[in-house]
Amino acid sequence: MNMSQSTVAMMEFGAIFRLTSTANSSNATAGIVDFDADDDRTLMRWVVYNMDLYLVPVIIVVGVVGNGISFCVFLLTPIRLLSSSVYLAALSVSDNGFLFCVFGGWLVNVDVSFYQHQGLCQTFIYLTYVFGFLSVWYVVCFTVERYIAVCFPFRRRSGMCTARRAKIVVSLMAVFALLAYNPMLWASTVTVDESGDVDGNVEPFCHIVPQHQSLVEVFNYVDTVVTLILPSAIIIIINTMIVHHLVRLHNRSKEVSRPSRTLTAYPPFRGVVCAGKWLSNPIERWIEHYYAVSPVQF
Repeated sequence: MNMSQSTVAMMEFGAIFRLTSTANSSNATAGIVDFDADDDRTLMRWVVYNMDLYLVPVIIVVGVVGNGISFCVFLLTPIRLLSSSVYLAALSVSDNGFLFCVFGGWLVNVDVSFYQHQGLCQTFIYLTYVFGFLSVWYVVCFTVERYIAVCFPFRRRSGMCTARRAKIVVSLMAVFALLAYNPMLWASTVTVDESGDVDGNVEPFCHIVPQHQSLVEVFNYVDTVVTLILPSAIIIIINTMIVHHLVRLHNRSKEVSRPSRTLTAYPPFRGVVCAGKWLSNPIERWIEHYYAVSPVQF
């Protein structure tokens, strides 16, 4: 099961919500939600917390199993030779990578915070961005490949869409993501919340470095455009073009398969129109050649 863009966006929001608000949610990690009753955002926070606690693990389990099955099908069966199988197999890997990162952040809800250490904190945030980017853009690559296959089938058969080229595109996309999101490795850190939780326990937490807060906000805005708005627009436009092309082909095939209503009159039978009999193409061509005339269109 390949995750849709909306699911990826929702889970990415949940992951960032956890990683950036751990200092203010120590009570939540202990299973207690204690918000100010006068706060207008109380209901929204309660909904987000419960979705994060109960819905996310279900999505993770179903997604990991489905993506694992998809990966085996696309790489261990004869369809592995297709270029589209390369994109879908890479999509399964990136989706599972993203799910594992989200699972690491979700464990905070059950008092398991193994990623709250220097190195692991930065790696989890970094890989969350990388896998989120790859999951979306592998879908875009697959959509472009489908557009070429439908609208330009001869170019596809001539070697434009091959498994080898698909592997190159997948690799270049991965390298680009690893380099583009490199700033997230040094924009986060692990510190200790001196205030502690309700029991007075002091624990480290992973968060954005205060000096880089504004930079991360800008980076998140850019990431939203790159991983949500832009790919969504591209996918919608390409799918619209594919549908338009298929409709044109369907209409054209209907016109070709529709019986011709050409009425033919020949010189020896002037004034007599053969309207009750359809002539097959070979006979019609022979008669036209014999009388050296063309059919008369009515």
